[in-house]
Amino acid sequence: MLQIYLFGALRLVSADHVLKFAALPKTLPLFAYLLLNRTKALPRPLLAYTLWPDVGEAEARSNLRRHLYELRRVLPAASADRPWLLVDNSTVQWNPAAAYWLDVADFEATAADLACRHEAVSLYGGDLLPELYEDWIFLERERLRNRFFDLLGQLMMQQAAQGDRTGAIRYGQQLLQHDPLREDVVRELMILRHEHGDRAGALQEYQRFVQRLRDELDVPPMLETSALYDAIARQLPLVGTSPITNGSGHAALRAKAEPSPPPTPHVVPALPLPDAPARTTPPTNLPAQLTSFIGREEEVAAVRALLTRQSDAARLLTITGPGGSGKTRLALEVGARLLNAETPVFRDGIFVLLLATVTDPGLVLPAIATTLGVKEVSGTTLLATLKAWLRDRNLLLILDNLEQLTAVAPCLAELLAAAPKLSLLVTSRKLLAIYGECEFQLPALATPEPDAVEQWETLSHYPAVALFLTRSRAVNPNFTLNRDNAAAIVEICRRLDGLPLALELAAARSKLFTPQAMIARLRDALSFLADSSHRTEARHQTLRATLDWSYALLDMPEQRLFARLAVFARRFTLDAVESVCSLADDLDVLDALKTLLDNSLVRQVELEGEMYFAMLVTVRDYARSRLPADELATLRERHLCYYLRMVQSAPQALYQKAQGVWLERLRYEEENLRAALAWAFAPQAGPTQIATGLKIVGALGRFWQVSGRINEANEWLNRAVALCNQAPVAAQVEVINQAGLFAQLRGAHAQALAYHERALTLARMLQEPRILAESLHHLGSATGRQGNYDRSIAALSESLAIQRTLGPTQDLSHLARTLNNLAATYQNNNEYLRSAPLLQESLALKERQGDQIGVAVALANLANNARLQGNYGAAAVHCRRSLELRRCLQDRLGMTNVLDQMAQLAFDCGRPQESARLFAASDAAHRAINASWSKVTRAEIDQTLGQLRTTLGEAAFDEIWQRGTGMALEEAVVFALREEVYQKV
Repeated sequence: MLQIYLFGALRLVSADHVLKFAALPKTLPLFAYLLLNRTKALPRPLLAYTLWPDVGEAEARSNLRRHLYELRRVLPAASADRPWLLVDNSTVQWNPAAAYWLDVADFEATAADLACRHEAVSLYGGDLLPELYEDWIFLERERLRNRFFDLLGQLMMQQAAQGDRTGAIRYGQQLLQHDPLREDVVRELMILRHEHGDRAGALQEYQRFVQRLRDELDVPPMLETSALYDAIARQLPLVGTSPITNGSGHAALRAKAEPSPPPTPHVVPALPLPDAPARTTPPTNLPAQLTSFIGREEEVAAVRALLTRQSDAARLLTITGPGGSGKTRLALEVGARLLNAETPVFRDGIFVLLLATVTDPGLVLPAIATTLGVKEVSGTTLLATLKAWLRDRNLLLILDNLEQLTAVAPCLAELLAAAPKLSLLVTSRKLLAIYGECEFQLPALATPEPDAVEQWETLSHYPAVALFLTRSRAVNPNFTLNRDNAAAIVEICRRLDGLPLALELAAARSKLFTPQAMIARLRDALSFLADSSHRTEARHQTLRATLDWSYALLDMPEQRLFARLAVFARRFTLDAVESVCSLADDLDVLDALKTLLDNSLVRQVELEGEMYFAMLVTVRDYARSRLPADELATLRERHLCYYLRMVQSAPQALYQKAQGVWLERLRYEEENLRAALAWAFAPQAGPTQIATGLKIVGALGRFWQVSGRINEANEWLNRAVALCNQAPVAAQVEVINQAGLFAQLRGAHAQALAYHERALTLARMLQEPRILAESLHHLGSATGRQGNYDRSIAALSESLAIQRTLGPTQDLSHLARTLNNLAATYQNNNEYLRSAPLLQESLALKERQGDQIGVAVALANLANNARLQGNYGAAAVHCRRSLELRRCLQDRLGMTNVLDQMAQLAFDCGRPQESARLFAASDAAHRAINASWSKVTRAEIDQTLGQLRTTLGEAAFDEIWQRGTGMALEEAVVFALREEVYQKV
């Protein structure tokens, strides 16, 4: 029997022996995902995408195969008839019949039994696999944690109802150990202690909680908690019931106007608290912090672990990051927590040297000696004296802001060599570059994605938002996060890249500006983000001063490259830097870029096996202010040409096997492509610039479509159409047809038809077969979406005939699309027998090309064909496969469209609730990307929705619709992939 423990951390036990799980890093997430979904066979594409969402499909599948092999290798041998895994060509499942026991499964089973709740609580050994940071595990971890909290609350209520206040208090204390900010539990414990005769303990419970709130959130307790404290302190009677025993969420308190007779004394000894062991705090000069420490818990834990590892602790650890990223605050917090640890690691003390104002490296050793109280000895050097003094001392020195003093590095190396128990924690914008140095790169605070605004109540969970809110309330106590300002607050945090200093400076303006008003001001962030108070040192009173400090540390070549990098939008490759920034001044780009990396002005990020470099937005704005005006236009022109070369292969590649790689690459470069188009279509743009911009627009059509960028594509295409008469006719036809396509997608059918007719007129004048076939295809698709089947069939058939005459030179991806759209038109016209063979031919071509997006489209049409003929089983298989493919490629528009089909299929299978929920989720997803339906699809949906209202009733329908519209797209996709949704009733 294999015992598997996922609570707390992974532990495997077999035959009373703990087994070591020594495997590749991603094997544990795979193992956990299979165990947590043990009741079902998981499709391989779903597993691959879930665990490797940032790589192409082929690489993800390869990773899955490799890690399945690795998982089998590290698990103990299983019997042949009861293997651990059930694996075939399409699915993977943890074998439910295998000889194993799982703590999570036992926890859930016992939690469901009222008589076994205390056993379930004992099984919860800590949060689910806290060592994993996979996106998918957070919800599961939170669900199990909340179930554990519910059980503790129920047990607390049960013990209190039975008069066992000691037991109730014990469960309440256990709940607070895991969730120390549960204010309702604090109130319950206060009442229980008070009722138990422990009035002093009740008051202490409140005081401890007030301190926790101050330390963690810098906020006061709720009014009802303070009122309860006041009532207990003044010995007023408590009227009502407690927050957990009646489920009301707060205690009902009332002080009577007339004093009541005092109750008969009933003295019960206070619950004994364990005696704290006496300990001596190591000596220190760490300053007390005047503001709360927000976020960075993972970073604090990581730095502490690096400094205190038993076998290979980092004795020289340098925290690097750009100015204002919070290096100093993190180092001081780590020092404070090490100082206050139950078992001190650095028994001889923790000392900090704040060196921001020191510019002479020769002053560092005297500063260390002064801080430690070491006196110089006549006849010997100060370095030798320090080495002798430190030799046997177990001590941590925090050296803050050492970037301008790196010449002292050899002396620090000598100190470390002479004093084996000495550790140095350094903060710097660049490394000291000495042997044994360990770097900890401090990232920016996590910021929410724009669509997180839909759940605005949870935004304060993001550290960047939490910091902005807390610091804003410090200057404006009435400042709150609400539905109206949530989007603006998210934009501020994203615009400032989660940079703590920038967020604090912005928050300081909350007394004068609303978040909405700040957005406009942040266009000139360097001027707006200034703090004239005396709360911070001079170099942190403006963001510009902080960046001036970093810029001054660079030599002239690095300063030139730094300024030129401002032409890029956020991230860029080395190839892009060398192509765009190598002007005629013999600048060594590679060396200069390395120096910028070393100085934390540029970050490196590996994406899809390619190295990218990035600048924070505020840093880029500063760099642009340092760029000579005569260079800017030249750099922009080179930037435009570079990104044209990059996208020229995209139109073909996005219909072939490499489409996944290209989609990711274009997503990574999206901001640079926007910058290039903005320059191409600027008011002063010349014909060459405009022609380049038109080519880029023409290359991005499928990318915009798959990514759901309908609004953005429409804006660029409107500008392109207005300027396209300056381009060759072939380029005009391409742009106008793209404009028509996106007009179709957003429901502007009349405008779409006008665009396609205009493009077709130009194509017939040009007399180029391929261009003519493409224009006929677009016109046929547009008229088909409007229900004009005769005209659609005529145009698509003509396009198909032209393409068939092209022979070996024909574009197979275009041929496949035309076949698909002609089949869809026949299908909508109830000509299923004519539709099916065309769909099969289209699917075969797309599979041959490796066009997974196209395969998903063909499968969706085959599903619709099967559904309309009553073959719901085949329709469900095709739909689910189509949705899985689109999910792997993050085809937002495709996923949104398939949800409609699956909603209709659920309705046909007699599943009205599931159908209504999927229709609602699809409607919300369509609105999110401003996509619309064809007239044919819209008519069918409206008819089905009317029937659903009748079947479910208005009230039930509205409730389900509200739940469906609240689902995120990914959540809706997971729901739609469930097989039971399409099991015919």
